[in-house]
Amino acid sequence: MASVWSVFKFAARAAIWRPTPNPPLVGLSTLVGWTLVLALVRGVIQLLDAIPSPVFNPYGINALIAWLVIAIAVAAFFVRPGARMTFLSAMVALSVLTEVVLSGIRLGLALVLPPSPIGLVLSLFPALSAHGLTDWAEGAISISFFLAPLVSWIGGMFAIIRSVEPGAQLRLLTRVIALWAALFIAK
Repeated sequence: MASVWSVFKFAARAAIWRPTPNPPLVGLSTLVGWTLVLALVRGVIQLLDAIPSPVFNPYGINALIAWLVIAIAVAAFFVRPGARMTFLSAMVALSVLTEVVLSGIRLGLALVLPPSPIGLVLSLFPALSAHGLTDWAEGAISISFFLAPLVSWIGGMFAIIRSVEPGAQLRLLTRVIALWAALFIAK
């Protein structure tokens, strides 16, 4: 139980882009535990997204398990063996935190805002539509919905890898960006 809590603290520090000095080494059981938690969180999020008429589909579980295994296998190549379980456990725990926060924000906004948050943002700035900039602004807002989580993930993973791997920061940042690209291609 102590290793689960230590990985959670490690991931929480990484979520705010803070490296953890001397993170605790954990084993395979901690990685499996965090992976099961991530699978459960993603399953609950998918269930909430399917409301009001959720239907069970076993292919969703297969896809979720396959993606988690592939993501962990790909990420394992980006860190030395001695710190691999700690790195992967922290990566999965960071994903749990990210999924919960982003889904909470998305579901909260869906309850409060009209169906199109982009339309709401654009309605706050009538000068954009007066000058014909609504298409440009809508594109910029859509891109920011992709870039903000991406930058956050890269910052968090950079904090994790700096904690477990020695090396120059630019080299480690390049490795994190390569990890993101590899996971993007794998998905």
